Amino acid sequence: MTLFRTVDPAVEPVTLVEAKAHLRIAHAGEDELLNGLIRAAREEVETTTGSALINQSWRMVLDDWPRDALLLLRRPPVRQIISVTVFDADGAGSVLDPARYHLDPVSSPARLYLGERPPSGGC
Repeated sequence: MTLFRTVDPAVEPVTLVEAKAHLRIAHAGEDELLNGLIRAAREEVETTTGSALINQSWRMVLDDWPRDALLLLRRPPVRQIISVTVFDADGAGSVLDPARYHLDPVSSPARLYLGERPPSGGC
C-alpha cells in the first residue's frame, strides 16, 4: 500500500499573524521564514501522529485486492472516499459503483469495506 497526497492543505493550523503575535514580531522581515516554519511544524506533527491536521486529499495504491475486501485507512480523519478505481492486467481502469463500497469513518482506524472482488480480473 502506498499513499500519495494529491491536494495539499489550503491553510495552515496557525496563521502568520498568530505566530507573529505569539513571538512578538512586528516587522515583515521574517514572514517567509515563519511561513516555512509553520508548514514544517504541521508536517512534523502529521508525520509523528499519522493524522492530518487540515483538510487534504490522498490517493492510496494497492498491488492486489485486499484480504477480506477491507482496507484500514490509517491517515485520520477520513471524511469521504471520492472514488475507487480497479485496474485489470492490461492496465485498463474501471471506477467502482459507490454502492459497492462503504466507508466507516467513525472506527479507529477508519475502514473501507469494498465488497466482492470485481469479476473482470481487475486488481
